Amino acid sequence: MARGWKCATCLAINAVAAVTCEHCGTAKPARRSVELPAAPGRCSYDGAQLDPATWFCLQGNGYPLGCLCPFVCPLCRQRLEWSGACFGCHGSATPADRQTWTFPGARYETHDDHGQPLGDGQHWRKVLEANRAALPPDDNRRRTRTLIASLSNQLVTRIEL
Repeated sequence: MARGWKCATCLAINAVAAVTCEHCGTAKPARRSVELPAAPGRCSYDGAQLDPATWFCLQGNGYPLGCLCPFVCPLCRQRLEWSGACFGCHGSATPADRQTWTFPGARYETHDDHGQPLGDGQHWRKVLEANRAALPPDDNRRRTRTLIASLSNQLVTRIEL
């Protein structure tokens, strides 16, 4: 499937980063933001009033669990994941090249790396800034194998007890 934007004049598919149509020269259409559904009036966890534009809960100091991530990718305007990932363009002007992938958004978590809740554990809180590089495929595979081995060892130890 082709990635990029479609020219309204000649219907050609252009690269995500192109500012004019590569075939006819028509300017790229203005970006549109993703509209959020109407925000619930109050946070379902602490009852605090939510910001109607962003769903941010001031009392919980984060975004309540269960709500959609309100942020969009600066390149393709697709909705971001809470991890900061964009599944539209992978944070890259050349999404076919895995080496150029990034996390264009900030990373939000409810718990830290040791499983302890951040705050009350019911709100998404920012833990890392945006524009982090994705791991190269070989590093990703190596780290996944290490994680699987570690989890396997823990499982075997629990079974033996």
